[in-house]
Amino acid sequence: MKYKSVKGLLTGDESLIPVTFIDKLEDILHGFLGILLFVISMLAAGYTLQRLIETRPFFPLGMIQAINDILFVVIILEIMRTVIVRFTDGVFQLDNFLIIGVIAAVRHILTVGASLTMTAGSAAQILLAWEDSEKLHRGLKNARFTAAHLAADRRRGWAQSVGEREAGVASVSAPVRGPNGKVIAAVSISGPIERLGRQPGRLHAAAVVATAERLTEHLKSGK
Repeated sequence: MKYKSVKGLLTGDESLIPVTFIDKLEDILHGFLGILLFVISMLAAGYTLQRLIETRPFFPLGMIQAINDILFVVIILEIMRTVIVRFTDGVFQLDNFLIIGVIAAVRHILTVGASLTMTAGSAAQILLAWEDSEKLHRGLKNARFTAAHLAADRRRGWAQSVGEREAGVASVSAPVRGPNGKVIAAVSISGPIERLGRQPGRLHAAAVVATAERLTEHLKSGK
């Protein structure tokens, strides 16, 4: 019987372990990792399909969300392939597209000029909070926030959202006012919840409000 010399992790002593035992252990590990990653990818694919069906309108919001989710599933499958190759061939190599995909997965990307609905998100809350009662009533019909949220936004002067417009994304917004004092725009920051937290306003509201106030002063001065 063949043996492999294996150094103990705690004692540093070397011991002999049958090669067949190590091979079987590696096979079990490979199988477990493969099954685990496959289950995760299937669950992610199912969740993607569910969100694709529920997202309205499909274009462009649903399509963009579907692309992001599909990228996530592809990343998981590629990681599974990378792990299997590492254990079978002893080679660890990440393809360039996987590295780019991982970076994209932890960043929130919003295209300049994109049209977004007024039914979700902190910016939508800000743009609606100071409107008259009739517009408020119409705007709240299909919104993911309530009149109580808007009242809180008016009281503190900023709004926050967590997973309202897009799962896993948080944002903070503050109003920009024109010379007549009417809210004409909103300053916003957004990013993954892992980076901004589930109470993003606590950390970032002051900076967002200060920026909005500077823009308001600039508009009032007419410079």
